[in-house]
Amino acid sequence: PQDKATASFDRAFSVLRQRQNENGAFGYWAANSFNSPPLDVYITLMLTEAKERGAPAPSDVREKALANLKQLVASPPTDLNDARLKAQALYVLARNDQTAPAPTAAVADWLGRQKGAANDLAYVYLASAYVLTNSKDSAQKVMSRFELASKPAADSRAFTDEQLYRAQVLYLVAKHFPEKLDAMGPALLKQLTEGLASGVHSLSASWTLFALDAYASTREKTGGLLTHLTVETSDAAGKWK
Repeated sequence: PQDKATASFDRAFSVLRQRQNENGAFGYWAANSFNSPPLDVYITLMLTEAKERGAPAPSDVREKALANLKQLVASPPTDLNDARLKAQALYVLARNDQTAPAPTAAVADWLGRQKGAANDLAYVYLASAYVLTNSKDSAQKVMSRFELASKPAADSRAFTDEQLYRAQVLYLVAKHFPEKLDAMGPALLKQLTEGLASGVHSLSASWTLFALDAYASTREKTGGLLTHLTVETSDAAGKWK
């Protein structure tokens, strides 16, 4: 029901406001420096999604969070985790019509110098940021290098695991590279479903919902067998709802 959804949003926005520090980052339990940059990026994307869907997302909280992301991308990447984080931040900035040409070029240059399989999320985020900033040729060049990892590496410090990896790939491909859904979608859907069956944590559950929603929305626009999804959950007593 809409009333319950509105109440849930209001509670979440209230907590975020309380935990956002003066730099725009979000503290784990209070508005302090004990924060996580990957979660800062995710929260800013969540606020962006909420705004785009018509939820009463507080614009001042989102603007401070975006200012924090601008600081995050100001320096060149130092390793793959950092390149991924900066690519994610650049994508969220682009979703809010904010471009960062120099940081984008720095991430692209760093990724372009890497050897081996280009299967990290950093490539998909960078390509998607290029789409949003009308750099279609650059987007296709980066995306042409990307290949799905068969066994994505898990790293709790970077908040990534197999389910998070596959959900984010499906989300970005469905939103920005729908022409690739026929080739990538079925395998990702199967893996995400299997991941749900084996159990997920709150972050991977939310990303899975984002991904499935993006997939269904794109299929509804472009045509396809799957246009609607139903998600069932069970409570602590094992009751499905």
